[in-house]
Amino acid sequence: MSSKANFHFELDLTSGILMEKVTGFVTEEEILYSFTLKKKVPGYTPNVKMLCDYRDVEFKIGDEGIKKVVDFVKKNEAYFGKTKWAVITSNPLALAFARIYTILTHDSIVQTRAFSKLEEGRAWLLKAD
Repeated sequence: MSSKANFHFELDLTSGILMEKVTGFVTEEEILYSFTLKKKVPGYTPNVKMLCDYRDVEFKIGDEGIKKVVDFVKKNEAYFGKTKWAVITSNPLALAFARIYTILTHDSIVQTRAFSKLEEGRAWLLKAD
């Protein structure tokens, strides 16, 4: 496993989904940095749905890290817009992080759900609201 997180982004204009593939070692600083990278993807606009694939990562995030990410997203909701993010992971710690995050952001305009299978996350994103 890499000692640093690597991010790859691909925007599918047909489905309106920004796919984020992450590998390596992930901390809250890496997650916060990824938001900067997402904004640079050609075609990125607020309201884009995101499919965040964290299946190939090693997580090191504690309570304070979760709070930092939650605070950042809540403060920047207007930029992200009313949208949906699906977080995909098979790592038990990452899945716990994602589920705690979804609970703490239940009142956000950015709806987030955690899944262990890519297909389930994609289906949820494509489902009409």
